[in-house]
Amino acid sequence: TARLYAIKHRECTSDRDIVLVAAVDLDRSQRAMLDQVADRVTALVFGPQEEMAEFDEHGCLSAAAWNDMPVAVERDQIAVVDGPAQQADAVVAALANWNDTLAADEVTIGAADESVVPLVEQRLAEAELAARFGAGTPLDRLGTVQLLELLADYLERGQFGDLAALARHPDIGVWLARQGVDGDYLSALDRFQSQQLPAAIDHEGQRGEKQGGAAVAISRRLSNLVAPLAGESRPLGDWAEPILNLIASVYGERQFDRSLDEDREVLEVCQAVSACIESFRALDAAQGSPAERLSPRVTGAVALRLVCERIAGERLPPPAMPGAVEVLGWLELPLDDAAGLVVTGLNEGFVPSGGNADLFLPDRLRGALGLIDNDRRYARDNYALNLLAASRRLKLVAGRRGLDGEPLVPSRLLFACAEPERTARARLYFDPAATGGPHVVLSGALRAGRRASSFVVPPPVPLSDNVISVRVTELRDYLVCPYRYYLRHRLSLQPLADEAEELAANDFGSLIHAVLARFAGDERLRDATDAELLETGLNAILDTVLEESFGSTVLAAVRVQGEQIRGRLAAFARWQADWRTKGWRIRDAEMEVNAAHKICLPGAGQGSGHRDEPVYLRGRIDRIDVHDASGETIVFDYKTGDGNARGGQQTPEKAHRNSAGEWTDLQLPLYRHLVRAIGVEGSVRLGYILLPKDTSKVAESLADWDESLLATADARAAEVIAHIMAENFWPLASDDKPATWFPEFAAICQDDMLLVGTAGDDEDDEEVTP
Repeated sequence: TARLYAIKHRECTSDRDIVLVAAVDLDRSQRAMLDQVADRVTALVFGPQEEMAEFDEHGCLSAAAWNDMPVAVERDQIAVVDGPAQQADAVVAALANWNDTLAADEVTIGAADESVVPLVEQRLAEAELAARFGAGTPLDRLGTVQLLELLADYLERGQFGDLAALARHPDIGVWLARQGVDGDYLSALDRFQSQQLPAAIDHEGQRGEKQGGAAVAISRRLSNLVAPLAGESRPLGDWAEPILNLIASVYGERQFDRSLDEDREVLEVCQAVSACIESFRALDAAQGSPAERLSPRVTGAVALRLVCERIAGERLPPPAMPGAVEVLGWLELPLDDAAGLVVTGLNEGFVPSGGNADLFLPDRLRGALGLIDNDRRYARDNYALNLLAASRRLKLVAGRRGLDGEPLVPSRLLFACAEPERTARARLYFDPAATGGPHVVLSGALRAGRRASSFVVPPPVPLSDNVISVRVTELRDYLVCPYRYYLRHRLSLQPLADEAEELAANDFGSLIHAVLARFAGDERLRDATDAELLETGLNAILDTVLEESFGSTVLAAVRVQGEQIRGRLAAFARWQADWRTKGWRIRDAEMEVNAAHKICLPGAGQGSGHRDEPVYLRGRIDRIDVHDASGETIVFDYKTGDGNARGGQQTPEKAHRNSAGEWTDLQLPLYRHLVRAIGVEGSVRLGYILLPKDTSKVAESLADWDESLLATADARAAEVIAHIMAENFWPLASDDKPATWFPEFAAICQDDMLLVGTAGDDEDDEEVTP
């Protein structure tokens, strides 16, 4: 109002010269004020002389002209990638390409989409480069605010996932240590979750032995911590004291040093929370009697969320960081003087930003009133992008998806070019193959002249003990990749995480195997020919196995999967009744053969040059059936897959041999040798009992392999065993198949990464530019 009054009464004066720098988008009131001192004003405009007509007398953009202006960006300056993580990779790849000519402090990263900033900071940290986000870190990205949000989740839901997330928070880890919880409790929680998939913690009857005990111990302590915030709704101000006491309980005994970033973050958040809490108290104090209060009645969890929402918009400014790569917002980039610039988030809604959703000031009305509208935004960003392209080395990164996984629209500015080029760019953006390159491994590689990763795939080391036995199922892993076989079976590396929200395919199959093992041990059921009797018995066994395995607090998804298993067992009951009617009976089930049985493949391990002792075969056979009349024997393996996953092929032939006739799995052929442990001699038939999702396809599937073909399987198995005995676990297979079969080793093997170092790489032989 004061500005408009001064304009109306011509009160604007100046006794000094006024220079406008990068002021190409002044609003109407600013122009009117400058017009009153026009003789003292000079506008400096960055641009070619021949385009001066595209600016008005104030040095501002002509929106009409710049809406039709082409953007002088070449196609090779554009990278189109999938999601935010790939945008961060594209930033690192661009820096690597400029490594020989630009130092870190000569490059700026532009963040049109601020959600990409944390990923960029992480990737630069992996490359041993510091990043400084000039706008500062929003408080809701700091660990202390995230802790309050996790506590609110735990209060509100009390699910196991909420407990696990809280237990992983580093500040809660310190607090738990003060409460006497020590040891590797996080691994215990992971094992407990992966084994039992609990929805919540039962303090009284939780199963799981040691792992379940750790979960109960942590749950009880955290429940005591948040207990003052539990209960019925209260006026907002009444939660002030419990929230402050909660923060004091977690951080009260900790010594802080403001010169340390992590301590400064905690102190800043605590100060912001305290100010917010005081505003709650002041609100209640200003409202008089309880009957006159206007503040809402909320639960403790909602009060915590309100605190987080109130302070979320505040920012923690970064400290000075000499030599760091600067990260700036889009509007700050034209005035930055870095010689190199990488801009992320070049998508519609970010560049240019939009404002079509305003209910009271729609875009056309804004334009008529002289307010900022979409045409002015586009003109401003068009000019900015042309300025950046004309003044420095430039790389533009656009993503197909946002942080939430939703699709993004490419910026119109990328298509402000001639028609043939516009079509080519559209194809670039919508071509799924043009992802901007794989994940980049550059640990320390952005140091001057460094072009190889300093992280190498660790080579195999000699085994501490001789291999005396192998499982018949493990040989297929060696055929896929000797190195990954070494990691899984010789080093016994296993993944451990609590990410599962339902039974994995192998656990789903194991649950069915457990039910069928008990069925085979029940003499009344195994010889039954009544499908209804079999189904009733199998259902009772399934209920028992589910209760013993998971208890009463299992995730709902597991209960659904249990019902899916029930459907497959019903189809199996019909097949089994018909199979038994045809004269086939179960001779043995779940037969475990170990090294003590001394079953070996003839010739395997002999004459290999490694040692003379044979390697014994071991494994578990699901089922052996014998025909009452003919005495014929069939060795069966249950298969619960649907033909599109590992081991889930619909026939033994497809599961064991590829289209070229090469053996890719040796399990069933080697079962011929394992059955000798229970006195089965001579030829046996081999096959699967298929239990797929489509229950109409529950049936037996027998292999049609003659003895000569099975002999080639034995020879291949002997060859693999000889390699294992000789510890030939290299090279590392690099095609897509190993990454699919062994996802747990993706990081070790650097699957899908751009720069991969191996133990054989010798950097000393490379010329390194200082």
